[in-house]
Amino acid sequence: GPWRYDSMKKVLLILLAVVVVVIAAAVAVPFLLPTETYKQQIEAQVERATGRALTIEGPLDISVLPTAAVSAESVRFANVEGGASPDMVRLKGIQAELKVWPLLRGVVEVDRFVLIEPEFNLEIDAEGRANWALGPDAETTTEPERQPGPEATEQPAGDGMRLPVAELRLGDIRIVDGTLTLSDARSGTTERIEAINVDLDLPDLQSPLAANGSLVYKDKPVELALAVQQPLALLQGGSSPVRVSGQAPDLTLSFDGTVDNADAPRATGAIELDVTSIRELAAWLAEPLAIEGEGLRTFRVSGQLDGAPTRVALNNANLALDDIMGQGNVTVDLAGEVPQLSGRLDLGVVDLNPYLPPETADEGDAQEGGAAAGGPDDWSDDPIELPPLGGANIDFVLTTD
Repeated sequence: GPWRYDSMKKVLLILLAVVVVVIAAAVAVPFLLPTETYKQQIEAQVERATGRALTIEGPLDISVLPTAAVSAESVRFANVEGGASPDMVRLKGIQAELKVWPLLRGVVEVDRFVLIEPEFNLEIDAEGRANWALGPDAETTTEPERQPGPEATEQPAGDGMRLPVAELRLGDIRIVDGTLTLSDARSGTTERIEAINVDLDLPDLQSPLAANGSLVYKDKPVELALAVQQPLALLQGGSSPVRVSGQAPDLTLSFDGTVDNADAPRATGAIELDVTSIRELAAWLAEPLAIEGEGLRTFRVSGQLDGAPTRVALNNANLALDDIMGQGNVTVDLAGEVPQLSGRLDLGVVDLNPYLPPETADEGDAQEGGAAAGGPDDWSDDPIELPPLGGANIDFVLTTD
């Protein structure tokens, strides 16, 4: 009757008033928040946690509903004292959006996380100290110590990361036009990677991860792709099928197998490498090869990789260097006092003429004279002296046709 209608009307009016208040708060809060105060607090908290100064030079924008959004411009993170660059990280901008309501049930939904034109300046000093070691108790070597994450739910055995939330969902995760510089004072070398662009596709940790990226190294483009079938298991110290591929001028590399993130990390699977020009690749990555002749054009190898931090094996390998074909196995073990190299390589017919410098007129005359004088009698029987192995143990069999 009328009473029921009036009660329902009052309830609807109350709900409407709540909605209006929430919308008004969402609109008004960004204008009421003391962003300068929050900026100072963020900078102070980061410095307290890392021992480095964080500076937000540009504007800081904060909103609450429907997402908790933060954007900042011109962000700088200080380098270690005495570093070559004043900043370890510099960002033109950062954008982050996090849904609020799912947090109430322990679900983290990241709608957007974008790093705009980040510049990473990584340095290793003459004593081997890395500038990315943070905090007052930072390690003094380049090998970071793995720290267990906070306790969450029961996890599989292993040393992987433990998630403190019930679920993680990611939306737009990107790096836009980044730059990375790595300087090593021990060797006096500096490497620079530019135009780093990365797109990450991971709806949740139960879904497959797909990451695609590109970069420019020494003025040449490189394309990279990563696919992880079970990212949650991998993060928690388990294993997952993984596919990795990379393509650059004169080079294609792919791996399709399984990665185990247990106490002893391991990767097993099929690997393929195809180099279309060894000489062009060497000139790009290092320096031109000072080798005469027409050889060293193409190189291809495929086989089964079994890799760990101190031991790498390539089994059932097929390789081709120009027109030289071969099959075999090779294992490199670095766990002992000196490196261990073992294996077997069976080659077909080996024609070394493409790797020799062109003959001169004098050499041609000498060969003709030698043939007239008996030929084989002039072939040297002196033993071939090989250079020292440099502190390695080698047990390797090489056969040719």
